[in-house]
Formats: sequence, structure tokens, C-alpha cells
Amino acid sequence: MDYSIAGLIVAAVALAAGLALYVAMLPSLQKYFRSIAPRETAQQREDVEFKLGVMRRLILTAGFVAFGWGGYWLGKRLLGPMLGE
Repeated sequence: MDYSIAGLIVAAVALAAGLALYVAMLPSLQKYFRSIAPRETAQQREDVEFKLGVMRRLILTAGFVAFGWGGYWLGKRLLGPMLGE
């Protein structure tokens, strides 16, 4: 399989940008969801924390896939011709 160096470079930059967005966005999302979730009993608190954990993993995974794929595609299409690929 032949990979584009330009695509890999831009994908790495895009992944770093996605991680920065995840780190910046996550605390406010967690605070919001904790404020609207019912938390009267210990079981409800456990359920909220479990769902927040699932949400964190889904957001991170979706961000990595989207930013990685998008970065590779942009790098291959825009930067690749400049590097002669």
C-alpha cells in the first residue's frame, strides 16, 4: 500500500488539532451534562458517570477518525501536488 507523505503530515497536524479541541471542549460538556442529569441516588450518580465515560470515548474516537481522515485527504489533495506526489 502506498501512503502519501503529505497526507500523513497533515493528518498528524489535524490529529493534534482534534486532540486540542477535545481537551478544550470536554470540561464544559461534562459540566453541562452533570448539571442536567438526575443525581438523587447513588445508582443515578453511577449511571451519569458511566454515560459520561462513554461520551468521552465516543467524542475522542469520532474526532480522531474525522480529523485523521480529513487531514490525510486534505494533505494528499492540496499538499501532495506541491511535493510532487
